[in-house]
Amino acid sequence: MLTGDSVRVACYVAARLGIDEYVAEATPEDKMAFVALRSGDDGGDGTSNRPPSDARAGGGVLMMGDGLNDAPALAAASVGIAVADSPSDLVASAADAVVLSGRGAAALPGLLATARRTRAIAAQNVALAVAAVVSAALPVAAGTLPLWAAVLLHEGSTVLVALNSMRLLVPDGGRRSGAMAAERSAA
Repeated sequence: MLTGDSVRVACYVAARLGIDEYVAEATPEDKMAFVALRSGDDGGDGTSNRPPSDARAGGGVLMMGDGLNDAPALAAASVGIAVADSPSDLVASAADAVVLSGRGAAALPGLLATARRTRAIAAQNVALAVAAVVSAALPVAAGTLPLWAAVLLHEGSTVLVALNSMRLLVPDGGRRSGAMAAERSAA
């Protein structure tokens, strides 16, 4: 964790978030240098020495910032998340995602869980679409399935992809955690 806050505040926040390493009293230049070093950036021209697959393999840098002085590091990070009062804040324009809930860093676990769910559902959708195309195209090419039936199968798979994607609109995949269920039943 990099922060411009004092060592005392940084230690408290790191302990609350379960972060083992932190750097306190970091200047905007310190943050930018740290992000550039960790992300393999060559020094500010927007190019990277890191192959794109590194971010997918866990080698990327996630930067979360709440001030204008964080904007350069947010833009340089693999993923930049701004904590802003409104989407029109200047810091929001440098980020890939914006947290507007007022929860700040506490929103990060939920954002990461949503990103994982989105990636899993996107992979399911691609698999479903490829399976539908293959299962329709091969019989049509062999002459055992009329074209109208293949089109119907394809359109049906498109509807299934849309319905599968709608699962992202349900928080936590539609499952309630034990604590959440107990809280609701007690109310």
